[in-house]
Amino acid sequence: MSVSIAGTNPPSSAAGAAAAGQRPMIRSILIACSGNAVEWFDFFAYAFTALYFAPAFFPSGDTTSQLLNTAGIFAASVVISGLCSLLAMGGAVMTVPFMLRWRIPMIQAIGTAAAVGFPIAVGGTAGYIASGWGLSMPRWTLGFVYLPALAALTCASVLAAPLGARIAHRLPEGPLRMIFSGLLVLLAGRMVGNLW
Repeated sequence: MSVSIAGTNPPSSAAGAAAAGQRPMIRSILIACSGNAVEWFDFFAYAFTALYFAPAFFPSGDTTSQLLNTAGIFAASVVISGLCSLLAMGGAVMTVPFMLRWRIPMIQAIGTAAAVGFPIAVGGTAGYIASGWGLSMPRWTLGFVYLPALAALTCASVLAAPLGARIAHRLPEGPLRMIFSGLLVLLAGRMVGNLW
């Protein structure tokens, strides 16, 4: 039989409450560590394979410049992914202008951005599910992902992708650049408008 003074908790319940309060913190630390582990795996995989694919992408014959160019591409991808995460926008918004800067044709830049967009979206969705797992959320959510919206966006993307590819292949590069630039201006205007 335990005796407690009014206004105090028995030692066993205080310890249990402290342990229960630490569970969300430990869970958050584990989720953050798993994200860092994936990021470091990407870093080491890229660094290891850079020795092998640098000559294919930068065939100058100078090994040092090939590796420096490969390291520069990796640094740009880290900056682009970080900014896109902070600004809550798709990676293509910054990937396409980056590739255009390096004189990659517009149609190839759009195709490459679309190809890398899918694994980025899958990883982001998995991260939002893991981050919100176990929290009290509204119906039809899995973590921080609202499943009807996920289904609608997925269907719209799958249905619109062939149409977008056809339009991109039929338009000359100049108008295609203007359309993309206009979309970037609209996005920037919306972001500035959200500040107030």
